[in-house]
Amino acid sequence: MHLKVGHSSAEALYVAASSKNEFLKTPLPYILPYLKAHDKQAYLVKRCRDLAADLCMKNYHWQGGGSEPVERKDG
Repeated sequence: MHLKVGHSSAEALYVAASSKNEFLKTPLPYILPYLKAHDKQAYLVKRCRDLAADLCMKNYHWQGGGSEPVERKDG
């Protein structure tokens, strides 16, 4: 079975993620909700790649924010 986000149907990706344990250890389960929100997978994949190419977004930690210092506002 050859699956590729942006080329395979969303339904095929959902079936694979729910029935094949090896897909649970990949980013696939994390991106499936986004594929459900928009029909054009190729567009979403392109936008994710565009955003990841930017140094600021590449260094962004999705579960914790960026690594730049934060100015604290007192008061």
